[in-house]
Amino acid sequence: MDHPVPDISQRYLELLHDYGKHIRRYCIAHSDTVYDAQELAQEVMSNLWRRLPTVDADASPRQLNRWLQRVMHTTFLDHLRYHLLRPRTVPLAEADGLDDSKDYDAELLNALLQHLDNEERDLMDRYLAGYNATEIAADHHLSPAAVRQRIHRIVLKLRTIYKQYYE
Repeated sequence: MDHPVPDISQRYLELLHDYGKHIRRYCIAHSDTVYDAQELAQEVMSNLWRRLPTVDADASPRQLNRWLQRVMHTTFLDHLRYHLLRPRTVPLAEADGLDDSKDYDAELLNALLQHLDNEERDLMDRYLAGYNATEIAADHHLSPAAVRQRIHRIVLKLRTIYKQYYE
């Protein structure tokens, strides 16, 4: 006898019930502040909702866990790309003296990248250009996991440098 396939909202609620603590722990571990963790968790849950129809309803718990890890990791990388490259607003009082032809975000990013050594800068340049970990790993003779770990450490280093020198 075939079991009826639960609708997407029921599958989503079951996923959150089974893996909610895991998602929260992941978001807290990959964020600097509570606000960032909450924002990342919202993005993860949004992406889970969007991508849930692509998962087989009869997937094993192991397959489901691996899929969830991929969704969380890609969401985290997208979150980092957005926050590293997002435009920063300038208060109106300071905007009068600014030259609109300059790209201040690019200048800030370049200034931050100057604090990295050559290998770190090359990894970040490729990452920011949109290469995935597998493509970067092939060029640097590393595993994709090592590339993701180094990118994560570089981003943490850049955050520390930003807070130390530019805030």
